[in-house]
Amino acid sequence: MNKDTIAAIATPLGEGGIGIVRLSGNEAINIAQRISSLSLRELPPRRMTLGFVVLEDTRLDRVLWVVMPGPHSFTGEDVVEIHCHGGLKVTELVLEAVIKSGARLAEPGEFSKRAFLNGKMDLAQAEAIVDVIRAKTATSLRVAFRVLEGHLSEKIEGIRETLLSTLSTIEASIDYPEDVEEPDRDQLKDTLGSITEDLNELIRSYRKGKSLREGYLVTIVGRPNVGKSSLLNHLAKEEKAIVTDIPGTTRDVVEVEINVGGVPVVFADTAGLRETEDKVESIGVGKSKAYLSKADLVLWVLDSSEELTVEDRKIAEMLDGKDVIVILNKQDKPSKISASEIERLVENTTILPLSLTEKTGLDSFMAELENRVSLGGAEAMGEVLITRVRHKNALDNALDAIKHAIGFVPTSPLDLIAIDLRIAYSALGEITGHTVKEDVIDRIFSEFCIGK
Repeated sequence: MNKDTIAAIATPLGEGGIGIVRLSGNEAINIAQRISSLSLRELPPRRMTLGFVVLEDTRLDRVLWVVMPGPHSFTGEDVVEIHCHGGLKVTELVLEAVIKSGARLAEPGEFSKRAFLNGKMDLAQAEAIVDVIRAKTATSLRVAFRVLEGHLSEKIEGIRETLLSTLSTIEASIDYPEDVEEPDRDQLKDTLGSITEDLNELIRSYRKGKSLREGYLVTIVGRPNVGKSSLLNHLAKEEKAIVTDIPGTTRDVVEVEINVGGVPVVFADTAGLRETEDKVESIGVGKSKAYLSKADLVLWVLDSSEELTVEDRKIAEMLDGKDVIVILNKQDKPSKISASEIERLVENTTILPLSLTEKTGLDSFMAELENRVSLGGAEAMGEVLITRVRHKNALDNALDAIKHAIGFVPTSPLDLIAIDLRIAYSALGEITGHTVKEDVIDRIFSEFCIGK
């Protein structure tokens, strides 16, 4: 247990109905008592009681006191919360009074870190706190909350338990060959094969989970004056980008974030891709290419009333290997581009004709967009998804070790198999925090806000 007591404002700074100052540590109740008008140790645990914060015989605020003795608290330590009025100055004064009485200011994420160190949650659950706070859609919130509830940890610990049981049998047969029979090699291969399937399922979920946690990037590209900015404005339902007949109006990347099928999607309207001697426009073109390279989905907008140009063909070359929807805009005019021409330039793409001027074809476009981006709504909310690259890396390492072990199963000594199983067991333990290094723990909790 930590000897010092920490304190912080647990609510956002600024004006609001309530501001909460939180203390945690062995001396939390004693420190809070020095500025309380109540006998805090006599209060019913985890119930609000009206009183005052008093410093040097001066009442600072009328507040609600809540005492949560450890270990039955968020951190596992004694916790006191002071629910004061939600003004910026009053919460600062209450925190200052707490610090003067013997607490120290908490570091970012220190309350959650203490909860982890005191066994109130594992590392995956602690990380999910940040994801719950930062969730931008109902779907991303549900997925993060499932991790916070422990569903991911249960799955990981289930795999680790199978590994530990298998490893124990192998090591017992190595140490006591006369008393413990060697495990059946075919059965061992089946067990490791089942673990491989479970790990692959989790790894495959990372693409979905990453999109929910970090957002899905859709980059809009094309020559100047084909309708890219008009498309962005339609998606945003407001004039986010300047639309004129003058080519090269968009000089920088304009971003809009929209909820599409429960996924936070960032649409980026980029400068028209063309050769230019204009210094400012060329910087914009460079940014466009950077956004194109990192896009999860590309919307390639073409002016269907004009024949394909050399610039269009150069853009098509940049789209190699990307997930692309081709939009044939300006269908209110006679079309001069055929689907077969597009298909020769870009493989396995979807071609959608529309007119942003007459608002035709937009329903089909939105349906296709949601089909590409959406994670399946209720299906995604019921899944256990990997949302962090740290988790994926640990799963990849565990999977590599298991595959290596399977290669040893038919004829190799059991101790070689055991080495790989220990590596896999340790790698999975990094996710829940059982085998993670201290510097990694510090780095994870530094992401948190102060007071959480």
